[in-house]
Parts: sequence; structure tokens; C-alpha cells
Amino acid sequence: MWPKGGGRVRPPGNDMTKIIERGMIFNGEMVRAILDGRKTQTRRIIKDCTVGRDPISKFIQIGKKFIGCYPEDVPELIRECCPYGVPGDRIWVRETWAEAGASAPDLKLYRANYPAHVPTHYENVPPAEDVRWTPSIHMPRWASRILLEITDVRVERLNAISEEDAIAEGMQGVICP
Repeated sequence: MWPKGGGRVRPPGNDMTKIIERGMIFNGEMVRAILDGRKTQTRRIIKDCTVGRDPISKFIQIGKKFIGCYPEDVPELIRECCPYGVPGDRIWVRETWAEAGASAPDLKLYRANYPAHVPTHYENVPPAEDVRWTPSIHMPRWASRILLEITDVRVERLNAISEEDAIAEGMQGVICP
């Protein structure tokens, strides 16, 4: 499962064949795990509360806004209403970044693996602490270098995570009791 980050919620009855792209914030460690191929899924916490008279409807609250989400036994409702996207939709990764400046106007710098990702023909690459980094929340779509495709969406309890899922989340070298 890859989510929201300023994206749109698909209203019920909308054309489900249209692919929607949404931005999602990832920290440097998780970006490195994605780039290394160690992170193939992500989890996002939702606040679950029943609203209204419909016994199958569940809602999650993000800020002051309620967005519909539904249990696994009604997959067509998840497909219509999940704010994190549906299989086939895409997530563009928001990460801490910077523009290189006038000397290299097309070069984008990414803190997660700086300066390793800078092409070798660039000279005088400044140390990371001298770069004016832009926080991931302010990354526009055009500056993103990673595009992920959603292949599955499911709702499960956080403590139901398996060791295999923890590894797919990018965890490594952690011994679970």
C-alpha cells in the first residue's frame, strides 16, 4: 500500500479507470530504503470511528476532515473511498530537496543520498550543511524523482504486522521478541 499527502479522494461512482497521482512525505531513511529496493510497502495510521447509521461505514479523520473508508469485506467500497488511493494509482515521493542553483539549473539535490546522487561531472559540490534544503512538505511534483505505483490497499491493525511485512517496510537488522 502506498496514500494521501494533498491528494484527492475519489467520490463514489467516479470512473475508477482514471489514474490519480498523490504526493506522500517520506523521511530520508525511508527514501534510501525505497531506492535500495528494501521498502516495498508503507503503513499510514488512520483513526477509526463509526459515524452515521450505516453499519458497514467507517470513517477516518484527517485533521478536521472526515473521509470514508470501509472494511475488507466490502472491497468495492474500499476501492471507491479510500483516501490513500487504489491499485493502479501512483504516489510521488516528497523528500527534502534543493535546487543546485544558477550553475546547474536542471540539477536537483536530494538530502536522502546527497552527495552520492550528484553526477560526477559536477565540480565543487558543497557539503550538505551548506545547502539550503527545502522541507519535503514543500516539494512540488516536478521536483520529485520517485514515482510509486499502488498495487494493493488493505486495512489492518498495526500490531498485526508480520516479520515479512516489517522487512517490506524497510526495517533491517531489528530483532523482534
